[in-house]
Amino acid sequence: ASKGMFLQLDDFLANREDANLDDFFETALAGGYLDGNLYGLPYEIHPGNPALVVFNLDMLEEKGFEMPTDDWDVAQYAEIASQTSDPENNVFGTNYLPGSYYDFESLARAYGTDMMSEDRSQFVFNVDEKCIEAARWTADLRTSQQAAPKRDEVEGIDFTAGNMLVSQVTGSYSVNNFATQIGDAFRHDWVLFPRGPEGNRGYTAFTSNYSVASTTADPDLAVDLLVYLTSTEAGTWSALEQGTGQPNARRSVWENEDLLAKSHPIFRRVVAMFNDSSIPGPFPMPSNLRFQELQDNWANTMPDLFYGDVPFEEGMQAVQDACQEILDLPRA
Repeated sequence: ASKGMFLQLDDFLANREDANLDDFFETALAGGYLDGNLYGLPYEIHPGNPALVVFNLDMLEEKGFEMPTDDWDVAQYAEIASQTSDPENNVFGTNYLPGSYYDFESLARAYGTDMMSEDRSQFVFNVDEKCIEAARWTADLRTSQQAAPKRDEVEGIDFTAGNMLVSQVTGSYSVNNFATQIGDAFRHDWVLFPRGPEGNRGYTAFTSNYSVASTTADPDLAVDLLVYLTSTEAGTWSALEQGTGQPNARRSVWENEDLLAKSHPIFRRVVAMFNDSSIPGPFPMPSNLRFQELQDNWANTMPDLFYGDVPFEEGMQAVQDACQEILDLPRA
């Protein structure tokens, strides 16, 4: 869109009732905007990689814990994870590791803050006190609490095996897949990722968009197709008839009672989260649009910090410097 490759859709959709833009989740539609102009309509949304936690109920109850509710917080999760871990026998309470900067953004939002300045030009990971607190919580899972596998322990760790992880942090896309893989091997259940210390919740919306090439020979016809492919009809068919079980980005599809009736109850709670305007969820796109380079630098520096291979302050500054280096570059 920044290079003029996509058609601006605002004028084409302004008077089209069938586009029904209000039916899209706000965080989903936000992903199609650049500089105030709409360039794409979303055909998919999920609340990010660290949006949910699945528990092995057999292992959890064996350790004397009950399944938490959606109102639990990060302190409770750390306690459960540490108390149920047995590293000597290759059993861990959690696998949580924010492998991407946008995964950590979900945690930062739960702590009531953001990884970047409001204009998304400054990386505040090692500047903002709440970000630092969230990072400390993450690092402690592997250092002081031994609740998660370290770098040399992570190979082969698989929640679906049923005897290695008491819980796994993952996304809504895993709910149906895990049910199929696990079958009747062990009991499992799902909960929203915990709230932060002050009761905040956060997520990072992942959306996929359909756009129209700016050079299209027939923009009106192309927009017709775009509207249909992102419609309630198409989304309902995909979720119910195609067999994916994955709704598109419309409320009317996610709230379809036929779909919800055959889905795990966690999906109703995800819908409620999407509909709660007090919970921040838009994807944290840097102002210069260099999110892939930002992610590369995060991925190259984050492991030493969160695996505890370097002192905490040193690791924090290394991540901070590497990521700010990308945000200082001109717009892509």
